[in-house]
Amino acid sequence: MKSIFSLLLLVCISSYAQYPASPMTDSADTWFGKKYPDPYRWMEYLEKPETISWFKAQDDYTNKVINTMPLVQTLYNENIEADKIRTVKYGSIVKKNGEYFFQKRLPSQQKLRLYMMDKKGGTQELFNPETYASGKFELNSWGVSDDGKTLALNLTEPGKEIGNIYLMDTRTKKFTGDSILNSSSPGWLPKSNRFFYYQHGSSDVHSMDATLNTKLMLFDHGKKTEILSASNNTNLGILPEEYPSVYIFPNGNYMLAGRETVERNAQLYYAPVAELTSGKINWKPFCTRADKITQAYVRGDNVYALTVKDNPSGDLYKYALTGGMKATPVKIFSAREEVIQGLAASNNYLYVNSNVKGIATSTKKLDLKTGAVSDLPVPLKGMVYASPWDEESDDMDVVSTSWTDPYNHYDYNASNGKFAKSVFYTPLQIPGIGDLVSEEVDIISHDGTKVPLSIVYDKTKFKKDGSNICYLDGYGAYGMSSTPYFSFTNLAMLRRGVVLAFAHIRGGGELGEDWHLAGFKTTKANTWKDFIAAGEYLVNQKYTSSDRLAGTGTSAGGILIGRAITERPDLFKAAIPRVGCLNTLRLEFSPNGPVNVPEFGTVKIEEEAKALAEMDALSHVVKGVKYPAMLISTGFNDPRVISWSPGKFAAAVQNSTASGLPVLLKVNYAGGHFGGANVNEYLKDDAIEKAFILWQCGYKGD
Repeated sequence: MKSIFSLLLLVCISSYAQYPASPMTDSADTWFGKKYPDPYRWMEYLEKPETISWFKAQDDYTNKVINTMPLVQTLYNENIEADKIRTVKYGSIVKKNGEYFFQKRLPSQQKLRLYMMDKKGGTQELFNPETYASGKFELNSWGVSDDGKTLALNLTEPGKEIGNIYLMDTRTKKFTGDSILNSSSPGWLPKSNRFFYYQHGSSDVHSMDATLNTKLMLFDHGKKTEILSASNNTNLGILPEEYPSVYIFPNGNYMLAGRETVERNAQLYYAPVAELTSGKINWKPFCTRADKITQAYVRGDNVYALTVKDNPSGDLYKYALTGGMKATPVKIFSAREEVIQGLAASNNYLYVNSNVKGIATSTKKLDLKTGAVSDLPVPLKGMVYASPWDEESDDMDVVSTSWTDPYNHYDYNASNGKFAKSVFYTPLQIPGIGDLVSEEVDIISHDGTKVPLSIVYDKTKFKKDGSNICYLDGYGAYGMSSTPYFSFTNLAMLRRGVVLAFAHIRGGGELGEDWHLAGFKTTKANTWKDFIAAGEYLVNQKYTSSDRLAGTGTSAGGILIGRAITERPDLFKAAIPRVGCLNTLRLEFSPNGPVNVPEFGTVKIEEEAKALAEMDALSHVVKGVKYPAMLISTGFNDPRVISWSPGKFAAAVQNSTASGLPVLLKVNYAGGHFGGANVNEYLKDDAIEKAFILWQCGYKGD
């Protein structure tokens, strides 16, 4: 006679046995004599009716399961209430000619609106994406001229990042009639009424024309001039996947040109700013990628450049460009305990912003007149981001945050040390925030390497006995640091005793460029092995147990979570691969793939093809393995990770898993890479993810 437990198990298995059919074919690629099966290759034809129907069937199935999940509505309601705690939300803020231009949203509103604050403090709304064209477009990016009189608005369809640029008169709040189709990223030139923008071959996120052979254009009072492109500058060797860029600085006599990919090491050229409109720009080489310069800033005839060539934490050099020639550089500052992240400038100072193990920041200022270097003594802790408003004063916008402290805005003047709450400061009253605790520990990875791990919990709910649900997050790519931030939507989990953990794994930039290169191309396996080690630490130290541990990774973090759960499916009870790179063997054949080759590799080089196969989660799905429960997501308009990457992985696991746990594919048709098309959709998606974790990890409360 079968036990009640056995019957329940059979019901559980049968409940998730009837996924929408995912047929398999004999498609495959062969690279360097090795065959790599790709049975779901048909999914790459996203325009075909059968593929569209498959994604729709998957989403319909997922929504039916979601409708039976406990706590979805409860968590959604709590997210809405948490969203109201900050009575006003600010987005991008810029200051031009003494006036502020900024995005703002009230809790009752669904999208950030664009405003202007005049010199007397009066505020007026300039643009509302909810009412423009019946809300069919998003304000993807925007910029304002130095005189504050003209806006360039990049409006796109929901989820997309390429659309059309329109100009608006900030005084009349009317569009001027100028428009630029299939464009993105308007960037105004300093002390000018001109701006650069990217011209694309298409706005279709599923088309290679959207990302290849992009042109950098100059818009000057209605005139559109091609400034930099592969076809226009054949002598520079710009590749089809590289984004041509030109940088002009407010008080610089020279401009820099670059060939951008995801690679941090720049290939730069320089020319006098006066040549911009001369009809012929004589670009001279400034550095190659071998120089490992990650950022450069021009002031006068001097170029201040960050390099990681001889120091993985970063060195700052000054190059003099005299008579168009590059002189021998002078070292100004060398980082040691900290890792230099970037440069910024105000009237009298150049700022060197650094991270300390990715969990705190420090800023040093270089006096441009005396050359003296000193600390910026801002009375704040945690992640402190100091950004000069412009190069005409030493006034700065300072934002601080941590795992347990919400961000807020402050004013600071680097010359006189005056510090005060900003006009954008928002008073906050958060019940229970004093009970939140963050720990920073070093865990030992598979090869003996120490890996930083951040752990956050509510001390009134926490018991170090393995009974807590734990949600582990990681990224580990592009040399980007996973820095602390406060999330209001995490409050619902923390109040339920969930432990939140953030692994600062190799591939990121927390410990410098060597840390990045240790999780890069052929060393990429360290990324997911570090993540696995973090999960093992949390279990061994009884923060949680393997049947209550959930993991997640987003975008490039899809490699991390995809390979962690295929290598150690027993370690995790649930996983959230969010818009993830889960089919790296085919990455470079997607629209956003070629630009990512410098980070992950290409199948055209043997050792890199092997590395891509090793990091390909799809290729490591094995029939009959008991995989964790999964809620896999994709945005059908996602321009960064194409939908067939998570789609293929979902199909493979559904056809292979023996655990009886749900494997769901959530398709967002309104949003793109960054979630819902409006606030309520984002809060709902967040509630669904958290409800899924609580459900699968055995939460019994309400």
